Amino acid sequence: GSACRAVDIAICNENTNVFVCSRPPGHHAGRYGCTGGCLSTGFCLLNNAAIAAIYGRVRWGLERVAVVDIDVHFGNGTAELLRNDPNAFFASVHMIYGEDNDGLKA
Repeated sequence: GSACRAVDIAICNENTNVFVCSRPPGHHAGRYGCTGGCLSTGFCLLNNAAIAAIYGRVRWGLERVAVVDIDVHFGNGTAELLRNDPNAFFASVHMIYGEDNDGLKA
């Protein structure tokens, strides 16, 4: 809810700066709460950033959205949820480069 509310605040110009601090961030949660057939990793149940991006597209008709994930680990869940959407940009800045447990390339 807080990530979607932040989208509403930004779109409706209630404030020019919006920041959501949520734990867990959810970037490991993929479709159905898991990624690549694995159980949800990193204690992530809901992918807040991906939900907010999709919400912005559906609720407000945003043509393009971007999610920039800055974390120690690759945001494999966000990558899974947004990778087939040509109007969604996802970038992950993380410490470990290579292939994650689910086979999604970092």
